[in-house]
Amino acid sequence: MATVLGSIDTSALYGPDWRKAAALELRQEWKTALGACLGIGVGVAAYPIYIMPALLLHAEARFGWTRMETSSLSSAVMLGAAIGAPLAGWIVDRIGYKLPALISTLIVAGFLSIAASTNADSAAWRAGAFAMGLLGAASLSVTYSKAICGKFRVIRGVILGLAIGCASLFGLLAVPILELVIRSYNYPAALALMASSYLIVFIPALWLLLPKERNSRVNSRPLQAMPTDEIQSHAWGTLSMLATAGWIIAAAAAGGATQLAPLVKDSQTVSPALVSSILAFGVFAVRLLTGILLDQFDATKIAALAFGLGAIGLAMIGYFGVAVILPCAFLIALALGAEIDIFAYLCSRYVSQNKYGSYFGLVYSGMMLTSALSPAVMASIYIRTGSYALPFQIAAISAVTATILMLLMPSYKNMTPIKP
Repeated sequence: MATVLGSIDTSALYGPDWRKAAALELRQEWKTALGACLGIGVGVAAYPIYIMPALLLHAEARFGWTRMETSSLSSAVMLGAAIGAPLAGWIVDRIGYKLPALISTLIVAGFLSIAASTNADSAAWRAGAFAMGLLGAASLSVTYSKAICGKFRVIRGVILGLAIGCASLFGLLAVPILELVIRSYNYPAALALMASSYLIVFIPALWLLLPKERNSRVNSRPLQAMPTDEIQSHAWGTLSMLATAGWIIAAAAAGGATQLAPLVKDSQTVSPALVSSILAFGVFAVRLLTGILLDQFDATKIAALAFGLGAIGLAMIGYFGVAVILPCAFLIALALGAEIDIFAYLCSRYVSQNKYGSYFGLVYSGMMLTSALSPAVMASIYIRTGSYALPFQIAAISAVTATILMLLMPSYKNMTPIKP
């Protein structure tokens, strides 16, 4: 007998009416999808990898900072987010996602306003960057993935990929605009423009798009009550393997990505803004493609392919340097673009919805923590050796390790459904 999820006949999910069911689901939940895309795009996740590496080169020249001081700011944001993500996931599991997301996005705007008038004290900048990541953690994908996984079944992977990819899309659009403002006016003017955009456009739009939640525990029912979602009770060893793979690939991909702009700046052969734009565009395109594939194929195999190609890009930069930077930036984007989407999706397959925020919050926290540490570690190795060869080679080995772990993960395709 057919079961009904909302008004979607779940008997059609894997039959000839799949596209009709997908279209109906999107018509019902388009505001949630659009709100998640906007929220992740303008959230704190866009800054440490896609915006800050290029933008802070101007601060480095303006304030006379060292490369370590510049790189440490991206690390500070990610470290704050790593600490804040589990708490954000716990809060979202209990009170819903709309209010925490709005508050965190407002906090991001506030810190941009403060940064516009901050002096050259790098310690103050690091403290502010850390606080922005910590207090802005509910604007991360851990919040919006909960919303997407609770609303979408047929095209969950596509919407996850599209929404999470909007962080890189926002970076792709924001960096050239900010560069233009900096050249025409100055660095503080660019930050002030960004902050005012949040207050005038982004936050009001989020308020209108994100649905009102009457009761988080009702709206976030366990997946046992959703016949289309199959759940298996996995040993902690399997879940630990999943988390470890996420933490390792996050370190490799984020570390490599944040060092691309400084690498080409030192060589003076390629524009850092161009490399950042290629990286951001590649991440967005890969996330959309990954989302489409996740609804059709085993996510662990997709992850292994993306992480393996990312390892090749990291290794080639380690051996050949800036000569191969443009194609390798796209290969790194494959790993960077696939990581969060895949782990958000896999958590929704291995863990019930009422525990999703808490578990994915822990996984995401570890990924942000390793992402926070890796840029500083790679910059430190560069300072000691005078070359980016060794740090990129280490990152490549890490990406290979994550690839192997994903190949060892058990498939979720043969899970036994838990009856309502």
